[in-house]
Amino acid sequence: MSPVASTREGFNRVSALVELHDERAEPVRIELETGDTPGVWLPLETLWSEAPLWVMARDLEAEELEVRLRIAVVDVPRVYNLTWSRVYVDPSEMVSEEPEVGSSSSALSSELASAGVIPRSAWGARPGRCSTDRVKRTRVTIHHTAGQSRGDPALLLRGVQSYHMLGNRWCDVAYHFFVSRDGRVWEGRPAAQLGTHVYRNNSGNLGVSFMGCFHDAPDCPGGRAEQVPQVMLNAAGSFLCKLRTAYELGQPSSVIRPHSSFPSSATACPGGALASRIGELQEMADCEANAVCEDRWGPCSGSGERFDRECCGDLICEAGTCVRHRMRAADVPTRSGPSHYQRIGASCDARSFEGGFHCAESLLCKAVGDAHADPTCCAPVDRRCNGDGECCGAMACEDGKCRARSRGDYCIFAGDCEGGATCRATDGTTCGPQDRSCVCGGQGVRG
Repeated sequence: MSPVASTREGFNRVSALVELHDERAEPVRIELETGDTPGVWLPLETLWSEAPLWVMARDLEAEELEVRLRIAVVDVPRVYNLTWSRVYVDPSEMVSEEPEVGSSSSALSSELASAGVIPRSAWGARPGRCSTDRVKRTRVTIHHTAGQSRGDPALLLRGVQSYHMLGNRWCDVAYHFFVSRDGRVWEGRPAAQLGTHVYRNNSGNLGVSFMGCFHDAPDCPGGRAEQVPQVMLNAAGSFLCKLRTAYELGQPSSVIRPHSSFPSSATACPGGALASRIGELQEMADCEANAVCEDRWGPCSGSGERFDRECCGDLICEAGTCVRHRMRAADVPTRSGPSHYQRIGASCDARSFEGGFHCAESLLCKAVGDAHADPTCCAPVDRRCNGDGECCGAMACEDGKCRARSRGDYCIFAGDCEGGATCRATDGTTCGPQDRSCVCGGQGVRG
């Protein structure tokens, strides 16, 4: 049973997006009790389902200020995650037909298509009913979906859109863009339309939502907070750079903000694990600064601090080349360019320096899991770390060290899992960096 949820503004509808552990055809039983009718429990009705996701809702006869939910005891083990909302819907909109599934009538702009954004048609979006926002785009707000990250992103997007449209009676999915854990960027609500993602601050505001739960535990599925994969952060940073260019937005430090930074929004979104990395996103989205430095990769006069001033920005002079980090002398190649010096956690080539990728700083190019695994990645000699991005594969940084994942957790390679557990796909596919169906100890193809 949930705690009592109260609001200062009335609501007349309760909706829920339920993610189950199984794919059975039977929904779970969820009931609500309002503050005005204690002891009277009303069931939520199923509006949409595509296993393992279910959207449910219940209209109330009058406006309420308090409500709580309960799940049938027999169904509790089936529930992986429950997200629910209290909304006020105009009584004239209480009854409406379910919109058909199909692509939006507006095509993806050439700027967004060239930025690699996957259009709505690719994930089976319903047509929206939103109005155009004629105000110039001036800012971007970062969110998270607060739960959905497992499995096929297209299915998760259909679930979130159904929750927003059928459950909350909104005109479309709330956010303009989504970023999945594998680094792909998806179109949500058309960017020309007014979003529904920041209370009283949607005009001129583009919403970008990371798929996953980045709150502190126990507010995430399974009571464990997710960390932001580096591939996800890198993809979002690159996309935000292109988004700033397309809409002529200002400096990243002033136009890219987390949802929690708005005084009108009493929320912890996008969660501590993602909010703490907004600075990194802003740096990646600073196209102008990054472009200047990329154009000035090149030679310098020697090694050491006295030659660093010959390099652009925060690049440093090492062995006659401007690079990002100090390196060990043994790692300096004879003819590779500066782009071959890789950061912690990046892919490298342990087998050959000829045209391969080399590790910067005092790093070793290590194979992940199996000694012959491919790819390998740059890792600290003692495996100490400051964040998940400095660990190989899907390993997490805990207490300053790269830790293996527990059974049932997401993984990429066998070396990600503790206790000798294998990394296996649950759907019979081969595990790899783009495959979110792989878990430690899973049943399927060996990773």
